[in-house]
Amino acid sequence: MRLFFGVNFTPMAQQRIFGLDLLRALAILCVLHAHTARIVFSQVQTDWALNYFGYIGVEIFFVLSGFLIGTILLKLAQADGQNRLRQVGMFWVRRWLRTLPNYYLAFLTYVWWIWRTTKLNILRFPDYQRFLWFGENLFKKPPPLYTIAWSLAIEEWFYLVFPLLALAAGLIFKRQRIHAIGLAACFVIVGCLLARMGMVDAPGYNWPEQFRKLVPLHLDGIAIGVLFAYLKLALPRVWKQGKWPALALGLISLVLLTWLFAGSNFFRGAAGTWLAKTFFFSCWSLGVAFLLPAMSSWQTIRPRFLHGFTSYIANISYSLYLYHMIVLMILNQWYANFFYGWVPWCLAIGCSFAVATVVYYAVERPILKLRDRLGRNADRVTV
Repeated sequence: MRLFFGVNFTPMAQQRIFGLDLLRALAILCVLHAHTARIVFSQVQTDWALNYFGYIGVEIFFVLSGFLIGTILLKLAQADGQNRLRQVGMFWVRRWLRTLPNYYLAFLTYVWWIWRTTKLNILRFPDYQRFLWFGENLFKKPPPLYTIAWSLAIEEWFYLVFPLLALAAGLIFKRQRIHAIGLAACFVIVGCLLARMGMVDAPGYNWPEQFRKLVPLHLDGIAIGVLFAYLKLALPRVWKQGKWPALALGLISLVLLTWLFAGSNFFRGAAGTWLAKTFFFSCWSLGVAFLLPAMSSWQTIRPRFLHGFTSYIANISYSLYLYHMIVLMILNQWYANFFYGWVPWCLAIGCSFAVATVVYYAVERPILKLRDRLGRNADRVTV
């Protein structure tokens, strides 16, 4: 069965883990709902959807990303007789080929559309030049344009810094380098938590713009994914036998945290309470991570079409994340007077999927194939 430009869903399920694809698909659908809620809901409902669904979607992406790159780094650490700096260099090259070309294409498309409609080149302003090197939210809140880029900056800085931190930790565990990955992950988790605790009373620092989006305060979600990749390798028996208790613990934790999130006394507006600014981030990421033992063992599902469709959404999720805001911006400018209701919502979702599908097959997948031809076989570590 086919959808969108002859996409056959069934082959997409080959050699993919359904449980992880399901989490990734859920994450991007949460982000889409957060950014399209204003088309069909009231302002109050839109604000809640933007904060809640946008938050959980990005957090799932963070944990999954950490689990992926943690697995890659652990496999590299197990490879004996190889130059560690060369391994890190190949890791960076492969990660950047995965993320940067599509990001720059999306961002420059965004810049071009703004120039086309307003004759304003936003790259003339230093604040927007920071988007080119992921510095828009390094130490201060990001500018109010292309608002999805803040999460990409957090991931890119993690990709850059964490392997170096793991190399440093490897000086302690010279014979069992996999423990260095776990130690480095714990260091990032504790460091981010302490940093947030130290910034709780900083004037002007609120929950949505600083504590959620600043790079040094929010690297721990990815590090928790790395930590669970380490636990899977270091404790395989516990990982396998404890997957159902962990799943139950994760679901209960996420339900309780959602109940807290919905409480008006928890955040006290944009400022946020002490708990909202500190432990809430770590607890939510841990709740998602506890789902991983069960979800990573859920290999397939019947019917195969459902598996293929889920894998299709997971495959295009990065392009969908990058381009859906551009699609919404264009549609809003063209149909500003009546861009409200279920028909415009369906149009926005359909156009977002169509654009992401074209970009995935025309740009993203060819670059990934090029990436897979780089380096020696030992460098091509995949999950």
